[in-house]
Amino acid sequence: MIKIIVFDFDGVLVDSNRLKQEAWFKVFKPEEASRELIRNVLTEIKETRYDILREIFRRLGTSAEEIEPLVLSHAQKYNELVQSGISSLGLNLGVKEVLSELKQRFRLYLNSATPEKALLETAGRLSIGDFFEEIYGQSEPESKVKNLKKIIEKENFLLQEVLAVGDGEDDLAAAKTVGCRFIGLANDWNGWKDKEFPLVSNLSEIKNLILKI
Repeated sequence: MIKIIVFDFDGVLVDSNRLKQEAWFKVFKPEEASRELIRNVLTEIKETRYDILREIFRRLGTSAEEIEPLVLSHAQKYNELVQSGISSLGLNLGVKEVLSELKQRFRLYLNSATPEKALLETAGRLSIGDFFEEIYGQSEPESKVKNLKKIIEKENFLLQEVLAVGDGEDDLAAAKTVGCRFIGLANDWNGWKDKEFPLVSNLSEIKNLILKI
């Protein structure tokens, strides 16, 4: 019996995956960094936005002493673009209603690769913070796995009582590493279909699926 549900954010609660990717090309003017350079870095670097920015500036030949101030200023610009974009997008259809209903029966958590400070800001803007026992963002490498372990240890529930919901390979990998259950949200971003794990196309389908696993 499921007792805890741990949600990913991007692509699950808000259709923000593409928005976040496109924001990178708005942070830099074309004469500052080419789309090809940015695209290559995004393909190769899968860590935090700060790591992505450091690599972009390194490839641009920026001196070591100049990189960190530029990383901070560009990270702020990126965050402003993303926060504004997510506020405009809003939550996926029916998300608040589903979270409200699920909260009556399960303990809900948020576990995202977004830096925690930015994630908390987003949750506040969308007025969803009260649905979750805790909101965990990225603070170090492999944060999704570490956050999931932290939740399980805190609640002291059995692994089969914990369900992770996500739309990315990192969500699936975290669930497999920890050993808890997993439901994938299929969308245009991931192209998931015919997987070895249960799939839904929206959060509303989760309520019925939970009863079957």
